[in-house]
Amino acid sequence: MKENGFSSATFESSRANNNFVSRLLLHHFLSEEDVAWFKDIPYPLTQNQKMALIFVRESGAINNQTQRQLTDGDVLSASAELRKLREIDLLKQQGKGSATYYLPGVNFPKSLEDKATKFKNPLGEDYTSLGGQHTSLRIPDSLSKRIELHTLKVRNKADFQSIIVELCSLAPRSVDDLCTILARKGADRLKRDYLTPLREEGRLEFTHPHMEKHPQQAYRATSQK
Repeated sequence: MKENGFSSATFESSRANNNFVSRLLLHHFLSEEDVAWFKDIPYPLTQNQKMALIFVRESGAINNQTQRQLTDGDVLSASAELRKLREIDLLKQQGKGSATYYLPGVNFPKSLEDKATKFKNPLGEDYTSLGGQHTSLRIPDSLSKRIELHTLKVRNKADFQSIIVELCSLAPRSVDDLCTILARKGADRLKRDYLTPLREEGRLEFTHPHMEKHPQQAYRATSQK
């Protein structure tokens, strides 16, 4: 792909699930509008910076690791490229340290931002915002009754795991969604005790496997329930 002028592929692998995901960005296949968009930006951009912006358009966010894979660069060069885009407000920084990622900034052109908004609610039209979290409008009564049994205390770990998987089979759920639905206070504990083990067992998977700390990261059930 590099020899033919395309971005390098990005990879995210899982030893536990024995699989990998590769994202191939055919960033030369742009519309005339997108090509004109680059020309209208009043800042000189390197090819690597353009690749970062295209990736944000396609995926909604980018981090240092992904930028390195796209450009075959190192940590320092990727940081410099993303920092420059942040300084001119094409991107905005979120998180700290190894958890740092970048979203569209205030100068991110409207023509591309409109395309990126589809990533702001990955749960689709059947979902609404409730208390800042995206929650399913309907949960089957039978499942609701099972959830109620575990409101104060997990009474059966296997049953609680199956509840989580069933919720994620109805639609993708973020960890905050699951905490809200399951009346759990500790997102980190839910991830550690249930979500990560279920993902390692292959029963759940990320909706954004290429970037674990994606701001719209969610869990969905696999065929192995």
